[in-house]
Amino acid sequence: MRWIEPSTIQEVQACLAQRVPIIGGGTWLLQDGHNPRAVCDLRAWAGSDEITHDAQGWTLGPNVTLHAWHEALGANHQISQILSLIGSPAFRRVATVIGVIANPQPVADLYPLLRLLQSSVLYIDTAHDFIQNDLASWPESLQERAIVGVKVPEIPKASRVYFRKYAKGRMTRPLVNFTVIMSSQDSRWDITFMASGLSVWPLQGAACGSPQDIDYAVRHWILERQDVNQFYQALILNMWQDIYQQWWNENNRGIAL
Repeated sequence: MRWIEPSTIQEVQACLAQRVPIIGGGTWLLQDGHNPRAVCDLRAWAGSDEITHDAQGWTLGPNVTLHAWHEALGANHQISQILSLIGSPAFRRVATVIGVIANPQPVADLYPLLRLLQSSVLYIDTAHDFIQNDLASWPESLQERAIVGVKVPEIPKASRVYFRKYAKGRMTRPLVNFTVIMSSQDSRWDITFMASGLSVWPLQGAACGSPQDIDYAVRHWILERQDVNQFYQALILNMWQDIYQQWWNENNRGIAL
Protein backbone atom coordinates (compact mmCIF):
# COMPACT_ATOMS: atom_id res chain seq x y z
CA MET A 1 0.00 0.00 0.00
CA ARG A 2 1.30 3.44 -0.93
CA TRP A 3 1.05 5.93 1.93
CA ILE A 4 0.74 9.59 0.86
CA GLU A 5 1.07 12.43 3.38
CA PRO A 6 0.20 15.68 1.57
CA SER A 7 1.10 19.04 3.09
CA THR A 8 -0.21 21.40 0.37
CA ILE A 9 -3.55 22.00 -1.30
CA GLN A 10 -2.10 20.89 -4.63
CA GLU A 11 -0.94 17.56 -3.19
CA VAL A 12 -4.37 16.92 -1.70
CA GLN A 13 -5.98 17.80 -5.04
CA ALA A 14 -3.72 15.28 -6.78
CA CYS A 15 -5.00 12.58 -4.41
CA LEU A 16 -8.58 13.62 -5.08
CA ALA A 17 -8.04 13.57 -8.85
CA GLN A 18 -6.76 10.00 -8.60
CA ARG A 19 -9.56 9.07 -6.16
CA VAL A 20 -7.11 8.03 -3.48
CA PRO A 21 -9.04 7.42 -0.21
CA ILE A 22 -8.58 10.17 2.37
CA ILE A 23 -8.04 9.00 5.95
CA GLY A 24 -7.72 10.61 9.35
CA GLY A 25 -7.83 8.04 12.13
CA GLY A 26 -8.39 5.29 9.56
CA THR A 27 -10.77 3.24 11.70
CA TRP A 28 -12.69 2.17 8.59
CA LEU A 29 -9.54 0.37 7.43
CA LEU A 30 -9.50 -1.56 10.69
CA GLN A 31 -13.22 -2.29 10.83
CA ASP A 32 -14.09 -3.12 7.24
CA GLY A 33 -10.90 -4.79 6.03
CA HIS A 34 -10.29 -2.41 3.12
CA ASN A 35 -6.96 -2.79 1.35
CA PRO A 36 -6.64 0.09 -1.13
CA ARG A 37 -3.55 0.49 -3.29
CA ALA A 38 -2.91 3.94 -1.81
CA VAL A 39 -4.25 6.16 0.96
CA CYS A 40 -3.95 9.89 1.58
CA ASP A 41 -3.14 10.50 5.25
CA LEU A 42 -3.78 14.06 6.48
CA ARG A 43 -1.54 13.79 9.53
CA ALA A 44 1.14 15.84 7.76
CA TRP A 45 -1.33 18.67 7.18
CA ALA A 46 -0.44 21.85 9.09
CA GLY A 47 -2.49 21.98 12.28
CA SER A 48 -3.78 18.44 11.86
CA ASP A 49 -3.73 17.88 15.63
CA GLU A 50 -4.73 21.41 16.62
CA ILE A 51 -7.72 22.21 18.79
CA THR A 52 -8.57 25.89 19.14
CA HIS A 53 -11.38 27.51 21.08
CA ASP A 54 -12.82 31.02 21.10
CA ALA A 55 -16.13 32.71 21.87
CA GLN A 56 -17.69 31.26 18.71
CA GLY A 57 -16.72 27.65 19.35
CA TRP A 58 -14.18 24.98 18.48
CA THR A 59 -11.97 24.46 15.42
CA LEU A 60 -10.54 20.96 15.05
CA GLY A 61 -7.82 19.70 12.73
CA PRO A 62 -8.21 16.55 10.59
CA ASN A 63 -6.30 14.32 13.00
CA VAL A 64 -8.06 15.36 16.22
CA THR A 65 -9.44 12.25 17.87
CA LEU A 66 -12.61 11.92 19.89
CA HIS A 67 -10.43 11.38 22.98
CA ALA A 68 -8.34 14.49 22.34
CA TRP A 69 -11.41 16.68 21.94
CA HIS A 70 -12.94 15.16 25.07
CA GLU A 71 -9.80 16.09 27.01
CA ALA A 72 -9.86 19.65 25.64
CA LEU A 73 -13.55 20.11 26.45
CA GLY A 74 -13.26 18.84 30.00
CA ALA A 75 -15.31 16.09 31.58
CA ASN A 76 -18.22 18.38 32.54
CA HIS A 77 -18.84 19.85 29.09
CA GLN A 78 -22.12 18.74 27.52
CA ILE A 79 -20.39 17.53 24.35
CA SER A 80 -17.96 15.46 26.44
CA GLN A 81 -20.87 13.52 27.85
CA ILE A 82 -21.78 12.39 24.34
CA LEU A 83 -18.17 11.69 23.33
CA SER A 84 -17.73 9.42 26.34
CA LEU A 85 -20.56 7.20 25.07
CA ILE A 86 -19.07 6.59 21.62
CA GLY A 87 -17.43 3.19 21.26
CA SER A 88 -14.67 1.97 23.54
CA PRO A 89 -11.82 4.04 25.04
CA ALA A 90 -9.43 2.45 22.54
CA PHE A 91 -11.70 3.40 19.63
CA ARG A 92 -11.97 7.02 20.83
CA ARG A 93 -8.17 7.31 20.87
CA VAL A 94 -8.04 6.42 17.16
CA ALA A 95 -11.29 7.68 15.62
CA THR A 96 -11.24 11.31 14.50
CA VAL A 97 -14.02 13.87 14.73
CA ILE A 98 -13.72 14.53 11.00
CA GLY A 99 -13.95 10.80 10.31
CA VAL A 100 -17.39 10.82 11.92
CA ILE A 101 -18.47 13.39 9.32
CA ALA A 102 -16.65 12.00 6.29
CA ASN A 103 -17.71 8.38 6.86
CA PRO A 104 -21.14 8.60 8.49
CA GLN A 105 -23.03 5.51 9.58
CA PRO A 106 -26.84 5.29 9.46
CA VAL A 107 -26.70 5.57 13.25
CA ALA A 108 -24.02 8.06 14.23
CA ASP A 109 -23.71 9.25 17.83
CA LEU A 110 -21.90 12.54 17.22
CA TYR A 111 -23.19 13.67 13.83
CA PRO A 112 -26.70 14.68 15.03
CA LEU A 113 -25.26 17.12 17.57
CA LEU A 114 -22.81 18.56 15.03
CA ARG A 115 -25.68 19.06 12.61
CA LEU A 116 -28.04 20.60 15.18
CA LEU A 117 -25.30 23.05 16.20
CA GLN A 118 -24.84 24.06 12.54
CA SER A 119 -21.23 22.89 12.44
CA SER A 120 -19.25 23.53 9.28
CA VAL A 121 -16.46 21.69 7.49
CA LEU A 122 -13.31 23.14 5.96
CA TYR A 123 -12.41 21.21 2.84
CA ILE A 124 -10.30 21.03 -0.28
CA ASP A 125 -11.76 20.12 -3.66
CA THR A 126 -10.44 20.05 -7.21
CA ALA A 127 -12.39 23.11 -8.34
CA HIS A 128 -10.85 25.72 -6.02
CA ASP A 129 -7.30 26.68 -5.10
CA PHE A 130 -8.19 27.65 -1.55
CA ILE A 131 -9.93 25.97 1.38
CA GLN A 132 -13.73 26.02 1.25
CA ASN A 133 -16.24 26.25 4.11
CA ASP A 134 -19.68 24.62 4.12
CA LEU A 135 -22.24 23.30 6.60
CA ALA A 136 -21.85 19.67 7.59
CA SER A 137 -24.34 17.59 5.64
CA TRP A 138 -25.69 14.05 5.54
CA PRO A 139 -24.55 12.18 3.67
CA GLU A 140 -21.18 13.84 3.22
CA SER A 141 -21.01 15.72 -0.08
CA LEU A 142 -20.88 13.51 -3.15
CA GLN A 143 -18.26 15.75 -4.70
CA GLU A 144 -14.63 14.69 -4.37
CA ARG A 145 -13.27 16.62 -1.43
CA ALA A 146 -10.98 16.24 1.57
CA ILE A 147 -12.08 17.62 4.92
CA VAL A 148 -9.18 19.38 6.65
CA GLY A 149 -11.03 20.95 9.55
CA VAL A 150 -14.35 21.31 11.31
CA LYS A 151 -15.85 24.27 13.16
CA VAL A 152 -18.27 23.42 15.96
CA PRO A 153 -20.20 26.35 17.48
CA GLU A 154 -20.29 26.55 21.25
CA ILE A 155 -23.54 25.45 22.86
CA PRO A 156 -25.44 28.63 23.86
CA LYS A 157 -25.49 29.28 27.60
CA ALA A 158 -29.28 29.12 27.72
CA SER A 159 -29.34 25.75 25.93
CA ARG A 160 -29.17 22.21 27.21
CA VAL A 161 -28.18 19.11 25.25
CA TYR A 162 -29.71 15.70 25.90
CA PHE A 163 -28.65 12.45 24.30
CA ARG A 164 -29.97 8.91 24.51
CA LYS A 165 -29.11 5.79 22.55
CA TYR A 166 -30.03 2.14 22.44
CA ALA A 167 -27.57 -0.63 21.60
CA LYS A 168 -27.46 -4.36 22.24
CA GLY A 169 -24.30 -3.93 24.30
CA ARG A 170 -21.98 -1.24 25.69
CA MET A 171 -19.37 -1.79 22.97
CA THR A 172 -21.68 -2.50 20.03
CA ARG A 173 -22.94 -0.05 17.46
CA PRO A 174 -26.17 1.69 18.49
CA LEU A 175 -29.43 0.72 16.84
CA VAL A 176 -31.07 4.08 17.40
CA ASN A 177 -30.29 7.36 19.14
CA PHE A 178 -32.04 10.62 19.94
CA THR A 179 -30.35 14.02 20.35
CA VAL A 180 -32.16 17.08 21.68
CA ILE A 181 -31.16 20.73 22.16
CA MET A 182 -33.54 22.79 24.31
CA SER A 183 -33.26 26.57 24.65
CA SER A 184 -35.26 28.94 26.83
CA GLN A 185 -36.45 32.47 26.09
CA ASP A 186 -38.52 33.83 28.98
CA SER A 187 -41.47 31.43 29.31
CA ARG A 188 -41.02 30.07 25.78
CA TRP A 189 -38.90 27.07 24.88
CA ASP A 190 -37.38 26.11 21.54
CA ILE A 191 -36.29 22.59 20.78
CA THR A 192 -34.49 20.97 17.86
CA PHE A 193 -33.96 17.24 17.75
CA MET A 194 -32.67 14.46 15.55
CA ALA A 195 -33.29 10.71 15.54
CA SER A 196 -30.84 8.32 13.90
CA GLY A 197 -31.53 4.70 13.02
CA LEU A 198 -35.15 5.13 11.99
CA SER A 199 -34.29 5.49 8.30
CA VAL A 200 -31.30 5.73 5.96
CA TRP A 201 -30.93 9.41 6.87
CA PRO A 202 -31.27 10.93 10.34
CA LEU A 203 -34.67 12.55 10.85
CA GLN A 204 -34.80 16.09 12.20
CA GLY A 205 -37.62 18.04 13.82
CA ALA A 206 -38.32 21.17 15.83
CA ALA A 207 -40.94 22.58 18.17
CA CYS A 208 -41.53 25.67 20.29
CA GLY A 209 -43.88 26.95 22.96
CA SER A 210 -44.66 25.91 26.51
CA PRO A 211 -43.25 22.65 27.92
CA GLN A 212 -46.63 21.00 27.39
CA ASP A 213 -46.77 22.22 23.77
CA ILE A 214 -43.31 20.84 23.10
CA ASP A 215 -44.09 17.51 24.72
CA TYR A 216 -47.20 17.14 22.58
CA ALA A 217 -45.38 18.17 19.39
CA VAL A 218 -42.49 15.73 19.88
CA ARG A 219 -44.81 12.84 20.75
CA HIS A 220 -46.89 13.59 17.68
CA TRP A 221 -43.75 13.77 15.51
CA ILE A 222 -42.63 10.35 16.74
CA LEU A 223 -45.98 8.61 16.43
CA GLU A 224 -46.78 9.97 12.97
CA ARG A 225 -43.71 8.31 11.39
CA GLN A 226 -45.64 5.78 9.35
CA ASP A 227 -42.46 4.38 7.78
CA VAL A 228 -40.98 3.44 11.18
CA ASN A 229 -41.90 0.19 12.90
CA GLN A 230 -43.58 0.34 16.28
CA PHE A 231 -40.59 -1.07 18.16
CA TYR A 232 -38.36 1.84 17.13
CA GLN A 233 -41.19 4.30 17.69
CA ALA A 234 -41.51 2.99 21.24
CA LEU A 235 -37.74 3.30 21.78
CA ILE A 236 -37.63 6.93 20.66
CA LEU A 237 -40.78 7.75 22.62
CA ASN A 238 -39.23 6.24 25.75
CA MET A 239 -36.04 8.25 25.18
CA TRP A 240 -38.06 11.44 24.82
CA GLN A 241 -40.02 10.71 28.00
CA ASP A 242 -36.76 10.22 29.88
CA ILE A 243 -35.27 13.44 28.47
CA TYR A 244 -38.44 15.41 29.22
CA GLN A 245 -38.47 14.12 32.80
CA GLN A 246 -34.81 15.08 33.26
CA TRP A 247 -35.38 18.53 31.78
CA TRP A 248 -38.42 19.08 34.01
CA ASN A 249 -36.52 18.05 37.13
CA GLU A 250 -33.67 20.43 36.27
CA ASN A 251 -35.96 23.41 35.73
CA ASN A 252 -38.86 22.79 38.12
CA ARG A 253 -37.40 21.55 41.37
CA GLY A 254 -40.03 20.51 43.84
CA ILE A 255 -42.83 20.64 41.25
CA ALA A 256 -44.25 17.30 40.11
CA LEU A 257 -44.51 16.69 36.37
